[in-house]
Amino acid sequence: MKITLRAPEPSDLDSLYLWENEPSIRRYGAATAPYSRIMLWEYINNYDADPFRAGQARFIITADDTAVGTVDLYNVDKKNRRAFVGIMVDPTRRGEGIAAAALEELKSYSCESLGLHQLGAVVPAPNKLSLELFRNSGFTQLAVLPEWIRLGKEYVDGYFFHCVL
Repeated sequence: MKITLRAPEPSDLDSLYLWENEPSIRRYGAATAPYSRIMLWEYINNYDADPFRAGQARFIITADDTAVGTVDLYNVDKKNRRAFVGIMVDPTRRGEGIAAAALEELKSYSCESLGLHQLGAVVPAPNKLSLELFRNSGFTQLAVLPEWIRLGKEYVDGYFFHCVL
């Protein structure tokens, strides 16, 4: 299976709409409300491919040319050459090694194309799949951030991961 990262395209609108609004996925994201199709359409049409200018970059993960998820760089820091990572793979495609391969692609792009020095991630304690992913993908857990993330009515610990590229 060939994993690639590419910019969002108009043909991704339906997949993005489903992924962004799926409660089991949105639970771990930063969004506080569902996204509308028009919001996602505008995002795609106004996509800024320069992460240093936009402060972020979103990539569509493809497996054999089929969109299967997203991986994001956010809080891109040009001066200190670092960014944070968020990743999501369609629930029907989990367990295939897609996320690990996508993280490797992102690490390579971040280092070679952007000249970043470090990537970080903050993972909610209950998200066992993501904890395992980052632990097995060259990221080091540096800290536990007590009650860092609000999930519904409760606060859970966040695990801070770090990777030097």
